[in-house]
Amino acid sequence: MALKVISLFSGAGGIDLGLVQAGLEIVWAVDNDNDSVETYRKNIGDHVICKDIAEVSSKEIPNADIIIGGFPCQGFSMANRFRTKTDGRNKLYEEMLRIIKDKQPKWFVAENVKGILSLDGGRIFKKIIEDFNKTGYNIKYKLVNMADHGVPQTRKRILILGTRNDLSPDLEICHPEPTHSEIKSGLKKWVSINEALRELKKYKSFPNDVGSKYKTVYRNFIGHRKTDGNKPSPTILARGNGKGGVCAIPHPTKKIRLTIRESAMIQTFPIDFEFCGKVNSMYRQIGNAIPVLYGKKLGEMFNNIAKKRKNQKVSPGAPTVVSLFSGAGGMDLGFSNAGFNIIWANDNQKDFVETYKKNFGEHIVLDGIENVNLTSIPQADVVIGGFPCQGFSVANMKRSVDDSRNKLYRYFTKVIKRVRPKVFVAENVKGILNIGSGKVFEKIIKDFSDAGYNCKHTLLNAANYGVPQSRERVFIIGVRKDLDVNKLQHPPAPTHADKEGYGFKKIISIGEALRNIPDHDENHDLKNHVYTKHKVKYNGYISNRKVNPDKPSPTITARGDHKGGAMIIHHPYKERRLSCRELAIIQGFPLDFEFCGSMTSVYIQIGNAVPPPLSEVVADSIQALLSVKNGDLFVRSLVPKTVNSNETKSVQAPLFSK
Repeated sequence: MALKVISLFSGAGGIDLGLVQAGLEIVWAVDNDNDSVETYRKNIGDHVICKDIAEVSSKEIPNADIIIGGFPCQGFSMANRFRTKTDGRNKLYEEMLRIIKDKQPKWFVAENVKGILSLDGGRIFKKIIEDFNKTGYNIKYKLVNMADHGVPQTRKRILILGTRNDLSPDLEICHPEPTHSEIKSGLKKWVSINEALRELKKYKSFPNDVGSKYKTVYRNFIGHRKTDGNKPSPTILARGNGKGGVCAIPHPTKKIRLTIRESAMIQTFPIDFEFCGKVNSMYRQIGNAIPVLYGKKLGEMFNNIAKKRKNQKVSPGAPTVVSLFSGAGGMDLGFSNAGFNIIWANDNQKDFVETYKKNFGEHIVLDGIENVNLTSIPQADVVIGGFPCQGFSVANMKRSVDDSRNKLYRYFTKVIKRVRPKVFVAENVKGILNIGSGKVFEKIIKDFSDAGYNCKHTLLNAANYGVPQSRERVFIIGVRKDLDVNKLQHPPAPTHADKEGYGFKKIISIGEALRNIPDHDENHDLKNHVYTKHKVKYNGYISNRKVNPDKPSPTITARGDHKGGAMIIHHPYKERRLSCRELAIIQGFPLDFEFCGSMTSVYIQIGNAVPPPLSEVVADSIQALLSVKNGDLFVRSLVPKTVNSNETKSVQAPLFSK
């Protein structure tokens, strides 16, 4: 799963684009400049809003792994001849501080100009670092010259990196190592402005090929010095103060100022990145940006850390999990991403187990749970499992109360009686609620209660949690009766709705999810990108309906009965059925998650899985419950508190059409 990023003071999106190029996902962004926001939307996405950050409540902002922001620097800038510590813009870092404190991301990145170090004798910068420290982060800061990282520009900026204190030391973010140098020292030579501008000659046309008509007179002032084409460009500027204009530097070989496109090339924006607004506004957007190339380097650094996190076998003190009916590991991946340690798992399908081992480890047992010696299952804080649902599924036209698979939940109950976890999570299809006129579900809840657990159950739609699929599943969460079930926040608050606004992002459509996925016969390095040749037909049955690209995918299914095969929906744009990889994307699996077995087996594994992003949201609520102080988690009464099944009604997270 891609790391999620919140972007503050986003501007035109230089660092955002670099992070996206590195594979990170920007889930929310904000800037108060209309032209910058239009530029951002045109090139990066509609997840940006135009608003003064001081007017943004933290509740409007989704959770994310990382917060980034280059808080306005004009009040600190050496290019501002009128800079002063009382400049109102100098206080805007406090808004970033507020949001970091409220949202508690794992990491943050703050960027500013070199002048921030010296303002008021360095006291202001010292105060900023102290404030970031107080929010619970280990801080590293460094004066970085972008020329040392392949940017054709001598641009020195302060980069402040924060790692949340509760993360292990090996997950601490560090500044990327330089790859270029002014002198040969085992590194590449700095990229000159002439080298950068030479790239433009490869293109016949490109956007923003306009520039300033301001005359070129060489003086010993910023923006007026002669440009040496054999060196990196001087710093591309925005403006120095409230009265000054934009300083476009002189061209190295012509008696003119650099154009918008040339300035953008020096800031490493791609050739097709199109800026919006008037010429002065576009210059300002470019001058304010963090170079795209450096943003990409930061993104790669974060990805390396995320891989360390993924490969960690055990995090000291993390809650432990036993996983039943694990399949390919969709639910396990969500819990792992939320910081849990999966210590034991099982499934009875060889291909499923091979997939699990390839992506998680060797702690899975290949056998049916009915054959497992329960004493071999270790103690754990949590037991999770999506006990087989085909007998309950509405996709199974022959479903019956007497389907033998409907009774496998009893083995789930036996395990929780043996392991006695603090919490269990059971997932199943919507059809479980009404089979046998609801009596089967009532019996399941009663059996869990008799095992010593108070239960809450909810019907969740994965589309409300960032999954590009309308997938309704029942989640039963049981809390041991000596613990306080009322401390459990369930259902989790939805993050996505039909319409953006009121703190919700717009639900993700299947078209959006698959937009950048190459076709099977194009050049690609995607695993499992093969698809069935079963002919496309439209007859109204599940998997044979036309797919609307502007809506979430229909439910990804595995099979409906003992004789039926995997039912694969149509591609929204192409006259074929979806590939295994495309289905995995719609289920929320990361691109590097590799499935084992035949194509049909892989289809079934994906269709059976719990979407990892949905599982992670549920896991977060369990994590919050388990992090409650021990004395507060236990119930006050000597008599175990029980929950009446009538009090735990199934509630579907609404699609919020308004």
